[in-house]
Amino acid sequence: TSATLEQAESRFHQDLNGDGVTGIPTTSIEAFGSTSLVQSGSNFYMNPIAGGSGPALKYVGSPVVAGQFGAWTPIAAEQTSSGYEVAWKYSGSDQFAIWTTDSSGNFATSTGQVS
Repeated sequence: TSATLEQAESRFHQDLNGDGVTGIPTTSIEAFGSTSLVQSGSNFYMNPIAGGSGPALKYVGSPVVAGQFGAWTPIAAEQTSSGYEVAWKYSGSDQFAIWTTDSSGNFATSTGQVS
């Protein structure tokens, strides 16, 4: 299925390719607390559990793309008073990092690698 066709579905408000979803399908990565971390296409979003949509996870002003940081993958997110905290895991290891973002999802700081 083409990402271009899936994007067009949102404009036409129809499931054009018959996959049962209108638009780009989303995958819930984590949905605890007040924030759900979801992947839609190759981007990540921090949506409120109560419903609606939240900001895209961004680095240097652009949406983070799956695989952009090699084996590092976002695994959880939670809203804070000033933005979000996002937990990352290095695949196949016990290495983690925590990003803080502003309220628009833009990277602000990182703990660096921790285990």
